[in-house]
Amino acid sequence: MYQVEKKGELFEFKSGDGKKKFAIPRLGDLPIKEYRKLQKTVRNADPDEREEIAVDMFLDIFEKYAPGSTDELTPNTLQGLISAYSNQDGESLGE
Repeated sequence: MYQVEKKGELFEFKSGDGKKKFAIPRLGDLPIKEYRKLQKTVRNADPDEREEIAVDMFLDIFEKYAPGSTDELTPNTLQGLISAYSNQDGESLGE
């Protein structure tokens, strides 16, 4: 039997006015089914729609684990947040 010894680390960020701190599981610490769904969906998406689909899926992840965390984001700050989140472990979903 496999037993997880340690819970995954969290990705922490501030949103909006910077006063409220949020934390979500790191990309590599998402439940495997959720991670694989995200990976497959992005990889198999039409190249013209890939970015839009990925943004929607990342929004779903942020709102699932940190409700309200994206309410005050602009398109530019959302892109920065997604970039920081998806590159934190040096991996890309498309790889």
